[in-house]
Amino acid sequence: MPPTEPKFPNPPLDDIRPGTLLTVAQAAAHFGVQPGTIRQWAHRGKITHVPLPGNGPRLYHLRPLAQAERDAWENGANRTKRGGRHPDFKPCAWSGSGPTTPTRPRGTRMSDAEQDYPAWRADQHQRAQTHAYAWADRATNEYGQAVRHEDDARERQQYDSGWQRDRAAESRTLAQIHGVRSTEALKLATMWADVARALAP
Repeated sequence: MPPTEPKFPNPPLDDIRPGTLLTVAQAAAHFGVQPGTIRQWAHRGKITHVPLPGNGPRLYHLRPLAQAERDAWENGANRTKRGGRHPDFKPCAWSGSGPTTPTRPRGTRMSDAEQDYPAWRADQHQRAQTHAYAWADRATNEYGQAVRHEDDARERQQYDSGWQRDRAAESRTLAQIHGVRSTEALKLATMWADVARALAP
């Protein structure tokens, strides 16, 4: 039985966002390993699934997965046993939702360049940093809009007109919405920054 507290624990539930959760199959495709490797990490107490209500598939957080993958590579005895990329794995283009599914046909071998793990890891590190900066920019933009709506509401509140007061109420509501969006974007920026640190050389 795995220990109660995994080696690489999940973030608090309040800090977890749906875009950071992966099924076993998605995690295996993302890190280029067999699904059994993800389950083995969980069985050995390196990671644990995120306890969510309902009867859906087990979901794992991206940050502890990245930490477990790095630990497997640094402490494994050989490429096969340390959770390295499956021989059929093909590095693939990044999209807005993440890497696409590996498409290399079974039975074919990767080139030496494709098997260059440090280069692959550096690429993933750079992409995580890109996501972190993008979400940080989004957080700044949303915060700026929240401030502008709050200033607009404060200015309109000075008038006695009922129409101006209604617009002030609308502006305050928009300020709250953009404030929440800014907070959510900042949390995602922090998460991707943590992933980038976990993948750092």
